[in-house]
Amino acid sequence: VAPLSEVHASPVAVLLRRRLAKDGVAPATFEGVDVVHSQEAGYWLEPPSTSGPGQPLLRLSSGLAAAAVALHRLVGEAPPQAAAPGTVSSWKKLRRALAQREGLDPHCSDLPDVHAVGFVAEQVWRGRSALSRSAGAKPSEAMAGLVLARWDHSRPLDLWNLVLLTEEEALAHAAASAETGSLPSPLLEALCRGSDKCGSGEESLEQQLRAHYVLKCLRLHIDATGGTAAAAPRLPAKKKLINLPVG
Repeated sequence: VAPLSEVHASPVAVLLRRRLAKDGVAPATFEGVDVVHSQEAGYWLEPPSTSGPGQPLLRLSSGLAAAAVALHRLVGEAPPQAAAPGTVSSWKKLRRALAQREGLDPHCSDLPDVHAVGFVAEQVWRGRSALSRSAGAKPSEAMAGLVLARWDHSRPLDLWNLVLLTEEEALAHAAASAETGSLPSPLLEALCRGSDKCGSGEESLEQQLRAHYVLKCLRLHIDATGGTAAAAPRLPAKKKLINLPVG
């Protein structure tokens, strides 16, 4: 359970917060809204399901978490919160660099917020390059030498269109994507052949196919949980709990 303004582990919560901001809802308005969500890294890589042996237990667990917070409030105690993220400063650096690379104002709503950047960098790519899996120029420093980059240059800066790369990889990817206006030509050809998973035998193409597949899984998860189709709900005046679906 964490405030909606701070959640970075859940793609649905991140997308909801961004949609509210685009609809003109001030961040201060939803600071009092708590979210019950999963912090399990990469759970969205599995095909979304609404049934199966694990679903009742999963829904029961999230319901119990929401009930626990409600009981804490009823007795006047502060509910337990998720541990505060310790690398917000590195997320801010990634966001500023992304804004500069894209030629956007840092306050532009087209950019993901700081905690959304944290989700992409740490939950999706685990602090390593989406291609080479490098931890950056200085492995002892979180994501030093790594940058966020647009994956498909024909699509907006959505959660499922951002990758963490080394600076050299980002420059090479941008140059190759500029030739087609979307994705590097070898990757486009492989996708047109239906090769959306690894198995090409060429290392660089294998890396690109793997990254593309991860982003595809993320998009499918968000679509399945209503992250792209559902309208942003009206926010309550009083503090409320949102129990997000977990796929």
